[in-house]
Amino acid sequence: MTRILVVDDDEAICSWLQALLRVDGYEVTAVGSGEEMFEELKNEVPELLLVDLLLPGVNGMEILQRLRGEPATGNLPVILITSLDPKRYLRVGMELGADDFLVKPLAGPDVLTAVRTRLQRQEQAQRGRTVGGLPVRIGNYLLERLLARGTSSEVHYARHVENPADDAAVKIFRTRREADARLLGRFSREVEIASAVQHPQLATVYEQGVQGDLLYVAFEYFPRGDLAGFIGEGLAPALVRRVVSQVAEGLGALHAAGIVHRDIKPANIMIRSTSDFVIADFGLAKMVQQNISLTSTGEVLGTPAYLAPEQAMSGPVGPWTDIYNLGVVTYELLTGVKPFDGSNHQAIVFKHIHNPPPPLPAQAAMFQPVLDRMLAKEPADRYASTEELLDALDGLQLNMI
Repeated sequence: MTRILVVDDDEAICSWLQALLRVDGYEVTAVGSGEEMFEELKNEVPELLLVDLLLPGVNGMEILQRLRGEPATGNLPVILITSLDPKRYLRVGMELGADDFLVKPLAGPDVLTAVRTRLQRQEQAQRGRTVGGLPVRIGNYLLERLLARGTSSEVHYARHVENPADDAAVKIFRTRREADARLLGRFSREVEIASAVQHPQLATVYEQGVQGDLLYVAFEYFPRGDLAGFIGEGLAPALVRRVVSQVAEGLGALHAAGIVHRDIKPANIMIRSTSDFVIADFGLAKMVQQNISLTSTGEVLGTPAYLAPEQAMSGPVGPWTDIYNLGVVTYELLTGVKPFDGSNHQAIVFKHIHNPPPPLPAQAAMFQPVLDRMLAKEPADRYASTEELLDALDGLQLNMI
């Protein structure tokens, strides 16, 4: 019989959950504190934990940290229960390793759905497959949870098989055919680029390879996430200068190796700490020095909201393209909105090609000359290099605000 351990200091909730889950066929034990829970785990590890976020003594977040640090409970499914605002705590809980959230007041159908789903996924993982059909193990890493999914790839949080404390983000490309040369070509470029260039402002790559019809690269995991979730309504000019300068430094290292990223955007700028920002995801980068085209004629690669005019018109790209992309990011960091928006991709691309960027608000006006040059329509009118851009950023007088 499947065993479930409930941890909640509210006796009424414990009794209700025990009755609900026992009717569904589970063996249920309930305790009132984290200390009691850890005593229970010494005797027997259940198949699932339901843990209240607010507990006397050790709270739910601290419990998660301890569980994920122990080999015996590192992969134990945990559903957090909270009466607090889930938007505030969900991201932190998920980063610490929570598998799901339930919000009080609890509803029986919601509880049963969450429990059944999590146990089903655990069972599939133990059989060697995840819900999405991926092996639990990729290379030397065990996949634990999905972080992001794109059109041709997905990213999973993972731990090293021999050293569970060594975590990573594993990006996996699925192919319909092992001979899908186009996707294989892009993957090989990504791996080559990510592995070859070492710089503090570039994500570290740990491992890469091919497993059946799957292509993967394991790289540095960033628990604080990416810049897209950090912008809000705009950042202080001093912080914007720090972010943009560090991204420019990372781009400079790529450019020196003959590489253009081509997809600089907040989602590809990771937060190592609030003073350390890192470029990740080289999926659209290419070796400028190699005469290799991995796109069909006329195909546009990039994200429309951050697209340089030459990208939109399938023209030649270079370091000037990354500087334009970074200019769009700079505007967004300062204002909280993108400089060019529209009801569809075509409208946005048209503005990138033809419209001047809107002026910055007064509190960020000192960036305007730098931004105007970064977002110049003609590549020749932009900064000739990231070194020139860094000099311009260093020269900003931020004490004007």
